[in-house]
Amino acid sequence: MRLLVVGGGPAGITAALQARELGADVTLLEAEQIGGTNLNHGPAPVRTLARAARLARDWSSWDRFGLEGPPPVPKLEAILANAARVARYAHDKKDVAGHLRHQGIDLDERLGPVQFTGSHTVRAGDGSSWRADRIVIAVGCRTAPLPVPGGELALTYQDIWTLKTALRAHDALRNAGKPARPWGRILRSPFFPGRPDVVRVRGLAYGGGPDRTLDVYHRRDRPAGAPVLLHFHGGRFHSGNKAREARPLIRYLTSRRGFVCVSADYRLQPHVALAGQVADVGEAIAWVRAHTAVFGADPGTLFLAGSSAGANLAIRAVCQGETGVAGLICRYGYYGGLEPRGDMPPMLVVHGEKDMLIPPVAARAFAQRVRAMPGSQVSYAELPGAHHDFDLYESIRSAAVNTAVEQFAARVSTVPGAARRAPS
Repeated sequence: MRLLVVGGGPAGITAALQARELGADVTLLEAEQIGGTNLNHGPAPVRTLARAARLARDWSSWDRFGLEGPPPVPKLEAILANAARVARYAHDKKDVAGHLRHQGIDLDERLGPVQFTGSHTVRAGDGSSWRADRIVIAVGCRTAPLPVPGGELALTYQDIWTLKTALRAHDALRNAGKPARPWGRILRSPFFPGRPDVVRVRGLAYGGGPDRTLDVYHRRDRPAGAPVLLHFHGGRFHSGNKAREARPLIRYLTSRRGFVCVSADYRLQPHVALAGQVADVGEAIAWVRAHTAVFGADPGTLFLAGSSAGANLAIRAVCQGETGVAGLICRYGYYGGLEPRGDMPPMLVVHGEKDMLIPPVAARAFAQRVRAMPGSQVSYAELPGAHHDFDLYESIRSAAVNTAVEQFAARVSTVPGAARRAPS
């Protein structure tokens, strides 16, 4: 009997060997390299990456054991190269291909996907074809995002290799100077997310009801005349909260640049209409102007920032007459239903190249509509390899976005008339 096995992972290898022992004439086809995910992309290289992360994490506890020394400086290219080296070593040591061929199994690797051309035949992309009496399909499965909020943010081993594209974020944002690479903070942030010089004042009410509250972040020494950034979260207008997004940006601007940053909740649909949400944005802005001076802020230099649906709400508030805004910072924004005006404040629009929730073409189109308005100032940047919610956590990308926002704020603050006068 002629048997064809499609898929060279553990299941396919086992099927091929057992069929050969029973006397079948066996051919094994593999799209990539024999061994499948288990050998090439699974436990061996993943454990190598985990080991590097643990070594970097352990530095934070050195002082408890009387140890001193500079923090480790991770080099992503070298870490990935070491993981690939371990995978190659495991592959070569096992020599699965040699073992299969020694057992008399015909093996064809690196074929790419194959497809059925009949009930007993398959063909590869290069035109090669095979015929068999029986065909065993052992192609395994592919990872998919979990159907839970934030599930799309989970990384697979294959995704980690795309992180190299994050190194291009600095250039994509057209940032001046040397790229920031805060590796120590990135690796420590899941365990120690805060900054010791930043104070967070939680749950201040700017309107009636439990949903109209905000958190204020200020530097412990309260430098005078600090610019203000007011952020509105995303969540498709129906969900989300003020503590979820923009955390790396808020902590960076507060700690490193002395900003007073405010992150606000607002009422959610369907309990309130879109107009009510825009009204909440206006009330939050009024609260910031009236109350942030006590934290060291200069309320006259106010930047609005929004993530996803929050960007939409911030832009709507400006389009409906909100004044005195020095700049708009839009991160992976939703721009549906917006009609920009000619006197919009300067804008920074940042979107992920691989955003699956809001395609980048929509963000590009919005930026082009704003550019078409007389006197408009809009900077648009697309982050290579980035998805939606690209800076929920400290990362190479979030560091580049932090720098871009900092430089945008400095640039537009020096432009005469950048902020239209707020009502007295």
